Amino acid sequence: SKNFTNEPDYNSDLFEILRKVRRQIAEENNWPAYVVLSDKTLREIVSTPPLSIDDLHYIYGFGEKKIELFGQRFVDAVRDYLRQ
Repeated sequence: SKNFTNEPDYNSDLFEILRKVRRQIAEENNWPAYVVLSDKTLREIVSTPPLSIDDLHYIYGFGEKKIELFGQRFVDAVRDYLRQ
């Protein structure tokens, strides 16, 4: 997935933060990371940062259940990052 770093809208810092959130959720639930969200979904969050739970409905890979279970944690991570 190295080639994505050349995309203009690709922010590797945010991607790494999102990967950490995904890893935490995976560990808490004893799931593999890809069950939480795919890399494709993480990249979509990076290129179109969701600022509210509502925005997650437009992100590929985020269904109602995932939004309900851990959507807010990804929204919070994005907001914290953008506030820096």
